[in-house]
Amino acid sequence: MLQLTQQLQQLANDNINLIYGFLHKYNYDIDEWYDVAAIGYCKGIATYDGNRPLSTYVYKCMYNAVCQELRKRKAVKFPSDVISLDAEYIQLKDDTMCLLDVLESNEETQNQVILNELITSYINSLNNEDKFIIKAYLCGYRQKYIMNALRCSQPKISRTITKFKNYIKVQYLKG
Repeated sequence: MLQLTQQLQQLANDNINLIYGFLHKYNYDIDEWYDVAAIGYCKGIATYDGNRPLSTYVYKCMYNAVCQELRKRKAVKFPSDVISLDAEYIQLKDDTMCLLDVLESNEETQNQVILNELITSYINSLNNEDKFIIKAYLCGYRQKYIMNALRCSQPKISRTITKFKNYIKVQYLKG
C-alpha cells in the first residue's frame, strides 16, 4: 500500500481534477474508467519527483494504467472447461488411462496433418517465385496460367512442381 507524505497528499488533493481532465481529453467514460485512472494518478503522485510539470507526469501514469487495463481485458482467456488430452480420465485397479488413450484415432486425419506440415515446411523453405508456383499449383491453376503470371518459362514451372512432388513423396513415405 502506498504511504504518501503530508505534502504529497496535499498535492494529490489540490490536483484531483486532473483525473477528470484526462478522462475527458481521451474520451474515456468516467463511470467505467475513473477507478483505473485514479490508480494511475496515485502512482504518479507517489513517484512524482518535481522535475517536470505534474499534469504531464500524472497524465502519462494514468495513460499507462488505462493501457494496462485494456491489455488485460483483451488478453485471451481460456475457458475453464478445457481439459488436457493427458488428463487422467479413468483410474483402474493397476492402471490410469488418460483421454488420449480413450479417444479414437483417425489415421486419415493424422496423415492429413502430417502431409499439411510437410507441405507447409517445404513452401516456407522456398524463394518467393517458387512459393507462388507451388501455391498456385496447389490451388489448381494450370502451368500456362502460372507461366503468364510470373513471366517465366514453362519448363521452370514444371521442374519446380516435379521437385515439390518428389520431395513430398520421399518425406511422406519416410514418416
